[in-house]
Amino acid sequence: MKKNILILLALCLAFAGCTTKRLYFEPGDENITKKISYSGSLPDDIIFANKQVATLDNGNVISKSGLNKNLKLNKGEILLNEAENKFIVSDVAGAIKVLDENGGIILDQNLSAQAIAANINGNNLAVLSADNHAYIIKINSGAVVFDRAFSQNFALDVRAAAPAFLDYLVVFGTLDGKIAIADLNINRITQEYVISAQPFFNNVIELGVHGQNLYGATATKIVKLAPTGVQTYAADIKDVIFDKDKIYLFLKDGVVQILDLNFQKINETKLTFAIFLAPTISDSNIYIVEKTGFLIRMNLNLNDVKIFELPDEIDDKIFSDKDNLYTGNKFLKFGDER
Repeated sequence: MKKNILILLALCLAFAGCTTKRLYFEPGDENITKKISYSGSLPDDIIFANKQVATLDNGNVISKSGLNKNLKLNKGEILLNEAENKFIVSDVAGAIKVLDENGGIILDQNLSAQAIAANINGNNLAVLSADNHAYIIKINSGAVVFDRAFSQNFALDVRAAAPAFLDYLVVFGTLDGKIAIADLNINRITQEYVISAQPFFNNVIELGVHGQNLYGATATKIVKLAPTGVQTYAADIKDVIFDKDKIYLFLKDGVVQILDLNFQKINETKLTFAIFLAPTISDSNIYIVEKTGFLIRMNLNLNDVKIFELPDEIDDKIFSDKDNLYTGNKFLKFGDER
């Protein structure tokens, strides 16, 4: 009998996570400023979004400068980034294109797998693909001057940092938690740094450059690579914004933190059980969407927190630029919540 009780207890402990009730963000009516509606509709639903851009089902795109109805992608194509008035487009078959403002093809190249992050600087197209290959392609000729394979990761986070440029260097955030720095003069990796070595969901989700300092973040750690040395800061990171001389961390336990560029904490605020989506800075405010159906606004010091109730929960793809929040086929102009 005693043995059976012990076995039952062990099973209860083993499966406790399966029966634990999920706790949700519940601000209470007294803490909700007001209920708000969306400002308008999009031509179609968002089918893909990253931190730079979004793609609609009808082929239109949204970038940081807003909805672009002039550009219409082919079925199966998604927009990865807009840089230097050019649009970087990929598809699941491995094709990658660079288009001009009118949709004209500047570059059409094929890779070993779908490109999931990309950026442009002058004649250089830097690309990271879903099989964790990094490429540098010359836009005017289509020549692949750099191709480096990194370790495969067993499970991928949907977030992947766009490559960054620092003088003559290209900085890649890989899918296995590394920062890899390539020299454009010799088209070779000159430095690698492992941010974190988790076997799952270990993408570099954001890169930032401040002067000669380089920052990178995964879901578990943020790192600073500087001429004076390396610094790290561990946290359960949902998202990160590098803004001038501050770093805003949006953590998985509903905490928002401000760090200085040396990872010293300036301030933090907690929104218990909040699931943060698409944080952005607009008009000296931070806007954060909370998945269960709230828009949270606070100033850049994390004070004056206001909570607005959205019409419904967020189940669709979501994107934000400096002026608007987009989800599904709807948008909300920041400021309309006032």
